[in-house]
Amino acid sequence: MHVPVKLRRSLVGAFGLVTAMTVSSACTAASSEEPPPPTKAVASDPVLSQLSPCDALKPQQERSLGAASGGTPDDVDSPSTCSWQLADGSTSTSLHPRKSLREIDFPEAYQRPHAINDSGGRLVIAKNSDTCIVAISVNDSESISVDAEGSGGTDSCDLANKVALMVERNIPEN
Repeated sequence: MHVPVKLRRSLVGAFGLVTAMTVSSACTAASSEEPPPPTKAVASDPVLSQLSPCDALKPQQERSLGAASGGTPDDVDSPSTCSWQLADGSTSTSLHPRKSLREIDFPEAYQRPHAINDSGGRLVIAKNSDTCIVAISVNDSESISVDAEGSGGTDSCDLANKVALMVERNIPEN
């Protein structure tokens, strides 16, 4: 079948326009997806190996949370942890210098993505207790988890989020 040159050019032009529109809409659809949560550093820059978990909160932050005293370290097991008794509950911070956010295991818990300031993270709610955990991605190979249990009407997840925001601000820039 012979197609006149003018018609052939029109068909080729129309096909090119449809192709361009399809590619353009595919790019728009892909860019509307939520990007992965950012991390503060890259894997080649270890941050946590030189830190103590009790340094995760500054003295002023401890006072603002109603901590009766400084944190109590617990370096018996990995990860190293520091705990605080607060006016409205308790909290602890654990450093995971060799585990990314994806590698931390939270068995028996509900989990969902949860951004903390400039860092990606996860909100973890224990199934069999009132404990709520906010896990923070430091970089591709390190993370921090903040556990909290509220008392006297304080919501555990509100407390964990409040402490995690403070801890995230204290992560050193590399």
